[in-house]
Amino acid sequence: MRRLSQCGVTFAELIVALALSSIVAGGACLVLLVVDRTYRRSIARLDARQNLRVAAWALPPELRQLDPADSDLAALSPTAMAIRSFRELGFLCALSGPTSDGQWVATVREPVLFGSHSRFAAGDSALLFEEGDRSIGGDDRWGRTQITKTASGLCPGDSIPVSGLTAELHVTAGDSAIARRVSMGSPVRAFTMTSYALYQSPSDRRWYLGMRANGSAIEPLVGPLKGADGIAFTYFDSVGNPTLTGRAVAAVQIVIRSHEFDLQDGRPTYDSVSVRVALRGHHS
Repeated sequence: MRRLSQCGVTFAELIVALALSSIVAGGACLVLLVVDRTYRRSIARLDARQNLRVAAWALPPELRQLDPADSDLAALSPTAMAIRSFRELGFLCALSGPTSDGQWVATVREPVLFGSHSRFAAGDSALLFEEGDRSIGGDDRWGRTQITKTASGLCPGDSIPVSGLTAELHVTAGDSAIARRVSMGSPVRAFTMTSYALYQSPSDRRWYLGMRANGSAIEPLVGPLKGADGIAFTYFDSVGNPTLTGRAVAAVQIVIRSHEFDLQDGRPTYDSVSVRVALRGHHS
């Protein structure tokens, strides 16, 4: 009878195989850890840079429309500013008054815009274009008023409510000439006092660039940032000298520093963006 041959491995071969498997598995785990660490660093870096892009996109348009000569910069500091920010645009379609308390009621049609936009609100200041004599251009001006109340309204000839609001605009008592200086279709621009400031959130103790509109609670706009030096505003006059006088400001430089997103030689790595914005009337 033919004897069957037996196949198998020795104990030494088994030990060698287990050792080689452990080396391969350990190498694979090391590669996965490196990939995971690289991925997390990339996500953190992308998040930090995205924050900086938001700041570079949001603040310059607000600043470019400011007119220092019109007191649009109310308060300035290295980490905060209060400005008269443009809120809404409308076109006059009716004007009546004055009322017993010296106010006028202006019905304003808001243009149809794509995307979200603000609305006229009580407490906002407004500029009402006063054309004056149509035969000349030197007497045109923007009359400053204050919105004290808003309500839904109708323009003459409309059968359904329009998207605009009826805004009671505060003007100088007894100024009956306003009805002769404005014409239907004149633009009305509304502004609200807006503050941008570096602040530390009480919930996570991290630093953010916050925005406060018309006295409301501050809300985070960009962040988290590096820390107490996460943002710096520098204001320059027309010849390039630093100034904190609102009427003298011709340009604002904004420096924003991101939170840490990487470690190099045991030290955190930060990213930053610097933007210099010329104000209205000082564009180069």
